[in-house]
Amino acid sequence: YDSQRRTLAEQSARLNTLTELQENHEGFYQGVRAVLNAHKRGQITGHFRAVVDLLTVPEPYRVAIEVALGGSLQDVVTETEAEAKAAIGFLKQNRAGRATFLPMPLLRPGNSLNARDVAGSAGVAGVGDTLVTFAPQYAEVARMLLGRVLVVDDMDTAIAASRRLNGWSKIVTLEGELLTPGGALTGGSLQGKGAHLVGRKGEMDDLRAA
Repeated sequence: YDSQRRTLAEQSARLNTLTELQENHEGFYQGVRAVLNAHKRGQITGHFRAVVDLLTVPEPYRVAIEVALGGSLQDVVTETEAEAKAAIGFLKQNRAGRATFLPMPLLRPGNSLNARDVAGSAGVAGVGDTLVTFAPQYAEVARMLLGRVLVVDDMDTAIAASRRLNGWSKIVTLEGELLTPGGALTGGSLQGKGAHLVGRKGEMDDLRAA
């Protein structure tokens, strides 16, 4: 019973640490951090959420989604164009860096990969936006960023899928290798930073569910 209580205490302490890092936006770009902190302090008003905070990513896909999204994890979703314009004004005025905003009324996701084409292929996990969960109002954000991303088990599957399928923007393996339509293949080791922002959010989700 004691050991059970200790692990609960450890889990709770870990969750507190991660929550603090997340709320201080550690690991975020300077401009993104400036906007989110200004919003927290009430210097800019409206709705400002980083993409990484909107997605729940199951364990096997965290590295793949981190690699597929890259800097877009830190795009800031707003409900109106006016909010995005105000935040850019704030950044300019305070020389606080740059950030990319996704005002929901402006989003035009384009065509997603056809799930039917993808389904049933050996080694193919699926299309990115079907492997993560998010509140329904963010469906367009997920579709825009992940609707043409294919997640597969390994590099051989990635290469085979790239020859067989059309309309994808990235094919990414569970270990984080990345193939682009031009034929560039990126891989290697993720220096201790593997699934950093997605991993942190995922660990928080896991601890809360425990």
